[in-house]
Amino acid sequence: MGVSDTHINLVRAMGSWAATNCHPSESAVMLLDLPDTPKENHPPNIGGFIPDLYISSTRLILGEAKTARDLETKHSREQYAAYLIKLSQFQNSMFILAVPWYCVPQAKSLIARIKKIVNASHVQSVFIEGLPG
Repeated sequence: MGVSDTHINLVRAMGSWAATNCHPSESAVMLLDLPDTPKENHPPNIGGFIPDLYISSTRLILGEAKTARDLETKHSREQYAAYLIKLSQFQNSMFILAVPWYCVPQAKSLIARIKKIVNASHVQSVFIEGLPG
């Protein structure tokens, strides 16, 4: 099954947010997992999963885009846990989640719960607000 247009738009919006809100040296090394991105420029595997956004510069930033349908699947929960475990090994790390606007409260609750389970409460979480879905 291919990636939906909604998912692609969420990844692009997350990339735009990171380019605007992260330090220029960080956004210069940003990798996005998009269908039109050359394979050598895709993010690396983290715990068996490929994040939608990867920045490794002065800190580690991982991002994931989820449609409403995919937000709480078993696969997605396993992804979040793997990313948060990896991020917990770094100071000043950040996890970015891009979801449709109406999923933000659900996403915040889910990530807070997983952060407690994997002992990653110090990892900064950003939920991009106002995205269509």
